[in-house]
Amino acid sequence: MSATVAIIPIALLVAIGYLARRSGLVPASAWSGIELCCYRLFFPAIMLVSVYRADLDWSRIGPFSMALIAAVWIAGLAAFVLKPVLSLPNQQFTTLFATSTRWNAFVSLAMASQMMGAKGTALVSVAMAFLIPAVNLANILVLAIWGSAGGSLGRMLRAVVTNPLILGCTAGLALNLLHLRIPPPVTQGLDMLGASAIPASLLIVGAGIQIDRLWSVYPALWLGVGIKLLALPAIFWMLGRHLGLAADLMVAGLIATSVPTAANGYIVARQMGGDADLYADILTWQTLLAVVSIPFVLSAFS
Repeated sequence: MSATVAIIPIALLVAIGYLARRSGLVPASAWSGIELCCYRLFFPAIMLVSVYRADLDWSRIGPFSMALIAAVWIAGLAAFVLKPVLSLPNQQFTTLFATSTRWNAFVSLAMASQMMGAKGTALVSVAMAFLIPAVNLANILVLAIWGSAGGSLGRMLRAVVTNPLILGCTAGLALNLLHLRIPPPVTQGLDMLGASAIPASLLIVGAGIQIDRLWSVYPALWLGVGIKLLALPAIFWMLGRHLGLAADLMVAGLIATSVPTAANGYIVARQMGGDADLYADILTWQTLLAVVSIPFVLSAFS
């Protein structure tokens, strides 16, 4: 399935989420509960079974993971380089770093499922197992050093270790590597639970769009949009080519690197003294422009 065709139902669900929130069809107070179910139940379930079933050939997965992590580090380094060039205040810098390196796992899984089926879901889940801890740790350290509030580093590190997404990936990885068999009724139940993850999460992405933020335009905003949607996937593509990644790994990696930044970074920015308003501006623009940029990236680099 082409990227353009694959993104149409994704964009439709995002639009439905936006309309459901703004019209009051689903009350504002209900969305936090939906998001909590996705975060603590639906996505850990889909990631556990996807990684559990994945063909973990480490001669393939190793270079794939290295390329992903290296691409994110290079994108983060770009934020460090731009900080003195543009005389960015510390808070703006932490948000530029976050929106350049964080990625929306929900949207990437949806894209992978649409374009590549179960194989794509498994590959992106494996990517999440490596990227989520690395990205979160890097962002927590940046905020702890340059954020105005600082925050408790120990508390934030505990949050990473107990992250339901990380736990789901880790459990699936352990079961896969140890060749432990999950009884079919259990996997069927997890499949049913995980089937809710992608549509519910896309509705949440739509509900979080703030159209009124589109009128905020300044250099840090466009850098956050450009680095994440275009530069990061281009960096991964170059690294992937250098490492000789197979075509399916290249597509999965391009999906993971070309999606918008993660919405939960906004909450982290507020808690640890980042520029939360700038984060909301960048997230809104990335989410809307991704409808065009993801098909472009996948057609240009695949």
